[in-house]
Amino acid sequence: MYCNWLHQAHIGSPEWWSRLEQHGSPWITPAEDGGYWASFFWQDPQGSEQLSKIQRVWLNITGVTDHHQGKDPISLQRILQTDVWVAEIKLTPQWRGSYMFIPSMLDDDFQGNAEDMYTLRRWWQNTFVNGTEPAADKLNPARHWFGGRGHCVSPLSMPDAPPQTAWQSVDQGQESLSHSRLQTYQWHSQILGNSRDIWTLGLGQPTHTRPLAIILDGKFWTQQMPLPVALESLTQQHRLPPAVYLFIDSLDNQQRAHELPCNMQFWDAVENELLPQLSQWEACSCAAETTIIAGQSFGGLSAAFAILNKPHLATSAICQSSSFWWPNRHHDASDSFMINALQQQQFSHVPRKFFIEAGIREKLIYRANEQVVSLLKQANHQVIYRDVDGGHDALCWRGGLTDGLQAIWSGHHFLESGALSYEQI
Repeated sequence: MYCNWLHQAHIGSPEWWSRLEQHGSPWITPAEDGGYWASFFWQDPQGSEQLSKIQRVWLNITGVTDHHQGKDPISLQRILQTDVWVAEIKLTPQWRGSYMFIPSMLDDDFQGNAEDMYTLRRWWQNTFVNGTEPAADKLNPARHWFGGRGHCVSPLSMPDAPPQTAWQSVDQGQESLSHSRLQTYQWHSQILGNSRDIWTLGLGQPTHTRPLAIILDGKFWTQQMPLPVALESLTQQHRLPPAVYLFIDSLDNQQRAHELPCNMQFWDAVENELLPQLSQWEACSCAAETTIIAGQSFGGLSAAFAILNKPHLATSAICQSSSFWWPNRHHDASDSFMINALQQQQFSHVPRKFFIEAGIREKLIYRANEQVVSLLKQANHQVIYRDVDGGHDALCWRGGLTDGLQAIWSGHHFLESGALSYEQI
């Protein structure tokens, strides 16, 4: 049941594309079961099938058509004798996520067992390489960004998805608000034997009572998904306290995979090298009871590992889509380092606070997170756990990240009444 755009006269004409561009895409229409149909369009730059070598336009939607779902990959379909490619996907009312198009001159449909997540994952990885450059949706007026694989993606949220009001200015392209306050420094680590950029953001009056939040994958959160804009907006609304934010770059994927998963040396370096330098740059409190460490994927695992092993450094963590399956994604989640350590009660009994989110569409991570949450509660840690109708996706993480900061810090009475609290989430 394609939308009315496909029934208009002169489909594929310059006037038709101009009207679609003015309206914006994807086109969202209600479904009878309470969900929504999303219609995606892509314009073939080579023209119709008589002129174009494009055989497929793969639609990669995080947590919907990617390797997590155990289903054959989906390609848009060409409307014959036009340059129009189209696909229609039904999505649940609260779903949110990113997507991209991957045009290909090959008709190399997936031939394996789609229920084998690892085979399907390899097929997608090869498609990213063998297809033409993966692309964001030019018809989507919302702000695009480069995701973890280095490809440009577009955002999409269903009408009933949780609100992300703090990000409205970012989505509208007004993202330079905080950059005058964002400072860049070089951290030369003798312990780690490398150097990297780090960023600091100080909001509010520079006092030594401002709490500290350490944000992993700092380059992404300052450049691709500009968290400082949302933080400043929430601070001005008194929904976040005046605070200092320390953003730590991950260098590259290889170094990230080495330093973040349960690596004590990394956190020794942060504690003994980086934080003493921070005191020279920003006035803040580094008191463990008000310091938050936040991360996603390997970063979420690292944040949990840090506060469990170093409660004198920080006692609160925001862990999103955390890779609690580590070190081997091919094994059952119960074989994970973190799950085994919690089961064996390897950590001290100092109470910690956790804000944990996992996407219901990232199956391996979701299962591992549920196990970790149960074990943390059994150890009498304070845990907020939310499952999210989405996948392994920064578009979901960004809202949870600001919610987590509000929830944890509101418990320390920094905020005025009405701010988000542990009990309200």
